[in-house]
Amino acid sequence: SAIFNEFIEPSKMKDEIMCALEDPFDDQNQSPILWYLVLRARDIYENKKSYFSGNKSEIEELFEETQNMIKEIGIEKPAISCSLKHAEEML
Repeated sequence: SAIFNEFIEPSKMKDEIMCALEDPFDDQNQSPILWYLVLRARDIYENKKSYFSGNKSEIEELFEETQNMIKEIGIEKPAISCSLKHAEEML
């Protein structure tokens, strides 16, 4: 089911994520898959901490969590352009 797929570890979704990265989008910094990955990283971060304060001091930690997740999935850097601004938007 679709809901079950939302809880699959991101690393097990590499093929689907790579396929979504190939979808044309005018501004790759705003592509839906990029925001999906940032939101998943936020969920992982929140679960590890058992809370999410939304404090600006957490931006770098959230960005690092996003980068770690992207690396775990096996996505090469040029394929995705996640920045601190994306992490900041998640606060």
